[in-house]
Formats: sequence, structure tokens, C-alpha cells
Amino acid sequence: MTGNHQNVNSDLSLLQRSTAWLGKQPTLPAVRGALNAIVARAVRGELADDADCRDTCDALTEHYVDRGGDLSDLSMLPEPGIPQAFAGQTTGSIATAAPDYGALYPDSPAAAPLSKEEKRTRLQALRAQITRPGGF
Repeated sequence: MTGNHQNVNSDLSLLQRSTAWLGKQPTLPAVRGALNAIVARAVRGELADDADCRDTCDALTEHYVDRGGDLSDLSMLPEPGIPQAFAGQTTGSIATAAPDYGALYPDSPAAAPLSKEEKRTRLQALRAQITRPGGF
């Protein structure tokens, strides 16, 4: 009976097997582990990096994130066309780097809005500074 079970599983695509497994509600660490294993096998060339593999990774990623997992915890397949020298770097410092919000939140408070007259006066002062001698 075990041999027959293996034959049935080998007839199913990776996505179909993964979808059936996800239906059993695996834990988030189990989903992350499965996805990391698939990505590692694809990067090493042990698993075809085809539509089935990519669709499976997408399904596992979606399940993981929908259940509250953090996308930055997951390995990603390299985009097609990326040289093999960079293929293994999918989980390196880029994936774990914290975003830089420095320019988004200035330390100083915003300046008070200017009236139309004040805007006109400042614009004329700037134009006077950059005007070429003799005109344009």
C-alpha cells in the first residue's frame, strides 16, 4: 500500500501536493521550512525552476503571510536571468536589512504655509539671484 501511495503522489505536481499539505494547516515554521527547502533545491539545480516550482513557492508564501508570518523571514527564488553567482544570495543581508526611514520623518517641524503674496515675493527674490546678465 505504501508503494501505491508513492505512485499517486508522484503523479501530482509539486503545487498539487503542496496545496493538499497546506489543507492540513501546517504550522508557520513548517511552511517556512518547506519553502526554504524548495528554494534551496531549485537554486542547487536539484529541482526544476519552472512554473510549477514558482507557483508552489507563491502558494506557500501566500499561505505563510496570510496566517501572520513575516515575508522577510522567507527565502525567495531568484528572478530568471540572474547569474548563478548571485543565485544563492537570496537570504543574505539584503533580505534582512531594516528599511531606512530617515528621509521620511524629518527631525524639524514643518514650516508654516506661506500666503500667496509671500510665495510671490520669495519666488521673485530667487529669480533675481539666478537671472543671467543681459537676459536669456
